[in-house]
Amino acid sequence: AMQVCEGEGNSSTFKCPYHHWIFGQDGRLLGAPAMERTEGFDKADYGLPPLAVEEWQGFIFVNFDVDAAPLAPKMSRYEPYLENYDLANAVCPGTFTLENLPWNWKVMFENFNDGYHANRLHQFVQDFCPSHMSEFPVPWDDDSGVMFRTAGYTHIDGGINATHRVIMPVFPDLTEVERSRSTFALIPPLLCFGTAADQCFFFIIRPTGPETIDAEIGYIFHPSALDDPLFDAKMELSDAGVQVFVQQDQDATMKVQRGLRSRYAPRGRYSWQEESHVQFNRWLVQRYRAAWPE
Repeated sequence: AMQVCEGEGNSSTFKCPYHHWIFGQDGRLLGAPAMERTEGFDKADYGLPPLAVEEWQGFIFVNFDVDAAPLAPKMSRYEPYLENYDLANAVCPGTFTLENLPWNWKVMFENFNDGYHANRLHQFVQDFCPSHMSEFPVPWDDDSGVMFRTAGYTHIDGGINATHRVIMPVFPDLTEVERSRSTFALIPPLLCFGTAADQCFFFIIRPTGPETIDAEIGYIFHPSALDDPLFDAKMELSDAGVQVFVQQDQDATMKVQRGLRSRYAPRGRYSWQEESHVQFNRWLVQRYRAAWPE
């Protein structure tokens, strides 16, 4: 076994660099040199493992269970909150990855969608989007694959930066209500996604161990944002605000992971501002029970 390819690009076939076995885009083994003397060898028996693949809002999801139910119906609770962003025509100028972060992926998910700490840990930085303006507008459904909240602003077109105002062009089809809030969504086990008036943002979480993850972070803008000759300068200003959040959250999640190691650490109760945690735990428990040995 060997990793057949990496990176990105276009190719009609995949060639393993080790022994030059060649696979088609459908995973079939097309060529295997010097295997003619191997008794009973049939290329049809040695293709790449099949996967269920589905695209949702520009993200490609993979499921190792080829008979798994489609993803899209599980996202229906959140879809109306994305419709006016027209993500099919939006642009992502690139991503960056934070590596070897010392906490479990579930700690990361809870932090991303925790309205309770919003303007407590992030005091001053996020005062325009206070914790008490969090809402959970759609009741939980056990068949859902997304748990989300809305986070209201104290003024229209708020922004996560030093000005507390948008920097990039506002998505033009947004309503005043949509321009006066963010959304934060968990799509376990790998994607955290959020919206603001002038951007969407995402974290792709890749567990590397029981207490470590890599997090790939990206922003999504209306196409007109990249036409601005000051885009790079605005991007730097916007990212500076986000990095304040990231640094504060990194410190918090690292210390949460430390606390979880202790059998003496007290366990508290959830606030109403943490409803997303309740939904996330319900999602987890379903899967724990399904995988638990009889």
